[in-house]
Amino acid sequence: MNTTKKVSEIVLGDVSVNEDELNLSGAKIRITMIVDLETVQAFKALAQKNGSKYQTLMNKKLKESLLSEEETSSLEKRVTRLEKLVLSRRKVS
Repeated sequence: MNTTKKVSEIVLGDVSVNEDELNLSGAKIRITMIVDLETVQAFKALAQKNGSKYQTLMNKKLKESLLSEEETSSLEKRVTRLEKLVLSRRKVS
């Protein structure tokens, strides 16, 4: 069995680093997106009130929304499994 691992190498000038040596968990990238004017104004107002930057606040809210979605999905799956279990036991009784 071949257990060799292909490692990508990132080179910048005289520096080269294996991809598996990098920790990109906190890395950020620049994107362009179209957002409603009212949404941007609301984020700017809230960010100013909290003394933060509106893009940082938008990133935080996006991340919270994704985590909440994952939790909701997990909860829904658990409820569905429990419902099936309860219904199957009622049929047996």
